[in-house]
Amino acid sequence: MKKWFLTALLFSFIVSCLQAQFIEKNALYVEAGASLGTHLGASVSLNYTYNQKYSVAAGWSQLIRASKNKPDDYSSGLLGILLLNLVKPLEETTLYDFQAGQIFVLNKSGSVHLNFMGGIGFTHIKDAFNFEAVDDSFLVENYTNSYDSSNVISLLLTPRIEFTTRFYGLSISPQFIYNEENVYFGLAINHMVGILRPKSN
Repeated sequence: MKKWFLTALLFSFIVSCLQAQFIEKNALYVEAGASLGTHLGASVSLNYTYNQKYSVAAGWSQLIRASKNKPDDYSSGLLGILLLNLVKPLEETTLYDFQAGQIFVLNKSGSVHLNFMGGIGFTHIKDAFNFEAVDDSFLVENYTNSYDSSNVISLLLTPRIEFTTRFYGLSISPQFIYNEENVYFGLAINHMVGILRPKSN
């Protein structure tokens, strides 16, 4: 019995040491926030960094704006006005991305970073088209429309300034996303929650 107890104690000690070493060199956290620019957006990502030098992230983003195919005289009608024009033909972009980058620590305590990231993404775009005028449309939209969708590959550049404590942080990031159908510019603000940096910092 004593032998089993000592073995379990030794095993527990080794695991604790390995965990401490892992946390000392590695960070793992979730980042979520919103962006404003050519589109309105929301995003969430899982992030990993090594030794406050290198970073990788896998994320999801949803971006929307009014469809550029919308006729100039389009009206959402009285009902649309009552709903604050929230119901309108939209271009919707869903992005699944993978990014990698390099981290530059900007202060002695290690709490402020420049995380220079870029990568690629699978992009699904759904847009309104084929607008047809409707008579007697005072209450509702004066056009009907259909939707079309396409899939493209995007290139991303998303450098970010990060302000961190050990378990929480805030990042500010200019965003540039390019694909064969659209170019996106914006500024994102994200919350960071998880293990962000070593206890010793």
